[in-house]
Amino acid sequence: MTLLRADSGRFSKIKARIEGVLAVFREILTEPIIIKPSDPFRVLIGCILSQRTRDANSEKACRNLFGFAETPEEILVMDISSIRESIKCSGFYNQKSKYILDTCRQLVANHDGKVPRTREELLTLHGVG
Repeated sequence: MTLLRADSGRFSKIKARIEGVLAVFREILTEPIIIKPSDPFRVLIGCILSQRTRDANSEKACRNLFGFAETPEEILVMDISSIRESIKCSGFYNQKSKYILDTCRQLVANHDGKVPRTREELLTLHGVG
């Protein structure tokens, strides 16, 4: 095994590559998160959107969807094709749009538009349990 000297050209190339990788990680890890933990509805919809997708894509889908509607009642007014289009980047958008609409219907009909506070109630929602 040969050791690299700090003044060697090969060392400089490796160091530059590592610094490049670290810069990418810093950029990825410091992106703002669109889901506000203080808003249970956003967290719930964010969880549905995050299923089987990367965080960056689910955050983009959240940003898109919540740009149109921010409450279960507002989402219920939306056409399903508009929901699909706004969350397309999250993948599985046909199924997720159905889950989101069904969940919003349940929230409005059974919980006065509020996210349930118990695990048992949460697990009855479409796309959650």
